[in-house]
Amino acid sequence: MILGGRTGWEHRSLSVPVVLLGESDMANIYGDDTSELFPGLGEDVSGDDFIDGRGGNDLIYAQTGDDTVKGGSQDDTISGGAGDDEVKGQNGDDIIIGDANVEKDPNPNWGNDTLYGNAGDDKVAGQSGDDSIEGNDGNDELQGNDGTDTIRGGAGDDLVSGGADRDRIYGNAGDDELCGDGGDDIIRAGFGMDLVFGGNGADRLLGEAGDDTMLGGNGRDTMRGGEDDDLMFGGAGIDSMKGDEGNDTLVGGDEKGRGDDITGNDGDDLIFGEAGEDNLQGSDGQDTILGGIGADDIDGGKDEDVLLGEEGHDDVDGGAGDDKLFGGDGDDSLNGNDDDDFMEGEDGADDLRGGHGNDTMLGGDGNDSITGSDAFDVEPGFFGDDGDDKIFGENGDDVLQGVNGNDFIDGGDDNDLMSGGNGDDVIRGEDGWDVAYGDSGNDAIDGGNGWDYLIGGEGLDTVLGGNGDDYIEGNGGDDCLDGENHDDVVVGGYGDDTIDGSDGWDALYGEEGNDEIQGGNGNDYADGGSGDDLIDAGNSATILIDFLPEFVGGDTVLGGTGNDTLFTSGSGDYFMDGEEDDDLIIGGDDQFGLFSGLDYLFGGEHDDTLVGRQGVNVLHGEEGADDFIVDLVVTTDAAGNITDIDANGLFGTYIFDFDGNQEDQLCFNLTLADGSVGGFTAREFFEALDDATSLSSADLFTYVPERDYEEGGFAFTDNDLVIEFENGSFIYIRDVSPNTIFELGEVQSLNPFADTPKNFQGFWQTDEEVLTFGFDKYEEPFVPGVDKVIMDMDRPVMEVGPFEVPSDDFTKTELMDIFEAFVHDHGDVS
Repeated sequence: MILGGRTGWEHRSLSVPVVLLGESDMANIYGDDTSELFPGLGEDVSGDDFIDGRGGNDLIYAQTGDDTVKGGSQDDTISGGAGDDEVKGQNGDDIIIGDANVEKDPNPNWGNDTLYGNAGDDKVAGQSGDDSIEGNDGNDELQGNDGTDTIRGGAGDDLVSGGADRDRIYGNAGDDELCGDGGDDIIRAGFGMDLVFGGNGADRLLGEAGDDTMLGGNGRDTMRGGEDDDLMFGGAGIDSMKGDEGNDTLVGGDEKGRGDDITGNDGDDLIFGEAGEDNLQGSDGQDTILGGIGADDIDGGKDEDVLLGEEGHDDVDGGAGDDKLFGGDGDDSLNGNDDDDFMEGEDGADDLRGGHGNDTMLGGDGNDSITGSDAFDVEPGFFGDDGDDKIFGENGDDVLQGVNGNDFIDGGDDNDLMSGGNGDDVIRGEDGWDVAYGDSGNDAIDGGNGWDYLIGGEGLDTVLGGNGDDYIEGNGGDDCLDGENHDDVVVGGYGDDTIDGSDGWDALYGEEGNDEIQGGNGNDYADGGSGDDLIDAGNSATILIDFLPEFVGGDTVLGGTGNDTLFTSGSGDYFMDGEEDDDLIIGGDDQFGLFSGLDYLFGGEHDDTLVGRQGVNVLHGEEGADDFIVDLVVTTDAAGNITDIDANGLFGTYIFDFDGNQEDQLCFNLTLADGSVGGFTAREFFEALDDATSLSSADLFTYVPERDYEEGGFAFTDNDLVIEFENGSFIYIRDVSPNTIFELGEVQSLNPFADTPKNFQGFWQTDEEVLTFGFDKYEEPFVPGVDKVIMDMDRPVMEVGPFEVPSDDFTKTELMDIFEAFVHDHGDVS
């Protein structure tokens, strides 16, 4: 055993096993190359010693003082003792302890040691004090223990522990295991595949180059993966984590309340927020982010990301790229942002916004709000799924579907396809050419501006066309349909529908059910369909037509203001009122007398034309100078003479009501029955025969003279029944004998009869009689008037009083031209 002297000394080239202990004064001690590790104990002496073990396996205790110790070339065990020591293990696998046995001193001087393992696989412990430790080359085990230590692993695969207090740890090169332990540590892993533990405390962990695994531990840690593909766990505490370059996996930990801030940065990262309200950002790369439990804020950043909010009320933003966003449980907010995104809110009341791009959005269960994008391309679709959803297409051509629940859908600008699905939905097309289906439930649909195709579906629907030329169909249920502005096609479908054409030239179809049809302004076409329908031409309409199939419906047609054309083609019961202005009203046409329809035709104000056609008709001219035109079926014998004139076929009846305040005119349209002789000639009075026109039986009709009529009316049937009349009427009744004339006033009438010549009766004024169809009889009992009789060339004379002439006729005319076949000069009521 060698002890250094009090005043200093030097001994070299020891050749026996030694234990070197420094004394209180400075000593220089050198071992030789043959020294061996020799265990021994020395007393506590002091001094700033310089000890060099050189060769051999040395055991060196520097003891008290600020010592400098070198282990030498082999495997040394060195203790710096108390004081600020500098110890270098040099070559070999050394064990270096900065402050061994100091804890036995009642007043310890731990010292801030500088320890170097140098070459070899060294074990270095700083013990207490603020130590600086370097492993250098080799696979070293380095411990800072107590104190604020700085530890560098150097080259090789090192195991480093900072110990208590705030340590700085550098892994340097190699695949290191670095642990900060207690205290707020800074750990830089360096190059290699490192395993880094922050331990307790608010640690800063940097993976740097290599595929590192980092665990923040307890405390509020800051972690950066650095280059390459890192695996990072924040652990307990509110951690801040960035993956940096590479494809990183970052896991936030289980802290409740305020969560972790995690950013993937470059690369395709996998991020788990775990518990807590986390802020998760993918940044660049194709990232996958799961928020976990808690209300998380998730941003995918650039590129194509997959983002899952999972449990909690999450705010998820896809950022740039074609992203997939899933809200999970809770009331989530999903924003696709740029490009073409797929979003699904899943459970909860979610708010989905497409942003720019062509997005597909599904609300999932819960009452969701879905808003489209500002793109101008075709949208794959927005779907509300279950719950009462709000879906907004905004700009772009969107596909919006409510699925289940009472949904609100707004297409926004451009051309949208919308479907309400099950439930009572509200659908607005807004601008653009929209297609909307209410589907099941009681839906409200508004096409908005532009051309729209709107289908109510099942249920009691309300459908408004808005501005533009729209197609509207109620489908099932009792629907309320309004074409609104422009030229619309409106179809009621099944149920008792209310249809309004509003402005524009509309085509209105009631189809099945008892429908109410309002033409509104413009020239409208109306088809009541089956059922008892009410049709109103509305204001300023010029055409309203009610086409019904035979044997169905009892319809009411109102012309409203304007010059209307009211027309029916079926055999049902019709109530037709022209109301204001000059109207043309045409009743039904029954081809089968057993199923005659009952038509009520009212002219309303102004000068109207009422056409009865076949069936049971009640014609009321009301105010104005009205024209009545009715069908009569004529039967002739083989010689072409008239044998019978029927009111309008089997069981046909006409009831005329001249209750207006101006003069009315009645015109009969005669049609030969099946099997009659056709081919007649007609000409004007005194015209040459070669100017005559050959006519078929279907083209012939007869005038009744124009008169000033008093209040009253008449009716006749094929079985001699007078339906109604009032004082001031003059009525002819058919009988088996020549006609009997009842003179009850100044009304001129024509009575058909069988097997006898046709009777005409002139009156006080100048008459113009047109005699047609074979052998006719004309009587003028009063002389004062000047009569004009048009006949054939067999009797080219005009006479006053009773006479008989063959029939004559005039130029062919089509049914719709009948109204131009005569003129009349209306005057006041006499």
